[in-house]
Amino acid sequence: ALSAIPLDYCYFEYCCVIYTYSRIHKRVK
Repeated sequence: ALSAIPLDYCYFEYCCVIYTYSRIHKRVK
């Protein structure tokens, strides 16, 4: 169970980063 948490967390973080980057990129553009 413990090893499953980091994977989900990393995936969630990755999605957040992409989402944030997309918003910033659109704003700058």
